[in-house]
Amino acid sequence: MMGRRAMKVMCKVDEVMSSKPVRLVGYSLVFILVSLVVFAPIFYVFYYTWMWWGHSPYTLDPREGVYYQFFYSTANVNRNFVESLMNSLLVATTVTVIGLGVGVPAGFFLARKNITGITILDTLTNVPLIVPSSALGFAVYLLWGSSKGLSLVAPGLWLIILTHIIFTTPYVIRSVYAQLMNYDVSLEEAARVLGASPVRAFTTVTLPVIRPGVISGAILAFTRSLGETGATLVVMGPVQTVPVLIVDLVEQHLWPAAAFAASILMLVSFLFTIVFKYLAT
Repeated sequence: MMGRRAMKVMCKVDEVMSSKPVRLVGYSLVFILVSLVVFAPIFYVFYYTWMWWGHSPYTLDPREGVYYQFFYSTANVNRNFVESLMNSLLVATTVTVIGLGVGVPAGFFLARKNITGITILDTLTNVPLIVPSSALGFAVYLLWGSSKGLSLVAPGLWLIILTHIIFTTPYVIRSVYAQLMNYDVSLEEAARVLGASPVRAFTTVTLPVIRPGVISGAILAFTRSLGETGATLVVMGPVQTVPVLIVDLVEQHLWPAAAFAASILMLVSFLFTIVFKYLAT
């Protein structure tokens, strides 16, 4: 008797939860929560930059506004920002190109399940993704840049690039690997049987299949490198990137200038994401 009553109650609850009004309320709550947690801080940075552009909205002091702090303050924020942005774009572009050159073949290789020890290698590619970036940066510096290691690459641009390659290439590998999970290798073999060279078989059969994964990996690698701070701080030497500059501006209490720099960095990331997405279509 109790079992039947419980079943009726469960059915009734399921019916109510599945009704259109309840689902609409649930979707609305999820959207509001995501907006508050994810989107609100991003939009607030742009709002803050607009409100503080010419002067402080509280004291009306122009020296506390974005325009003065960014273009006329003694901190030379404008010149430092341009130089840092060029460094960031150079690093992110170089890292993405090298990451694709390494990650695409590696992802293709990992998709071959019949190779001995491939599971161990597959697991190791995830290590840079789970290690904190500052710890990874220190490990790279200790091995390649310090006198206590090999001391082959001095702190600076190339050590930044090397560090970023280590933690961004796995994004390319995972994206390509995921795209090849259900790939039928016999299609490439059939192309070879029909007379296609290995390169032609790859470019005409395999590459179109993994193209979405390649583009996704490129987006992740580029944006991840562009926004990295922790590892860069350890290995940057005299070279500064935009995320590090933003940290410096916050520490100097130049918040309006930091907000403007952050806004530009987010716009650049968004623009490049659109470009990569366009290439994927």
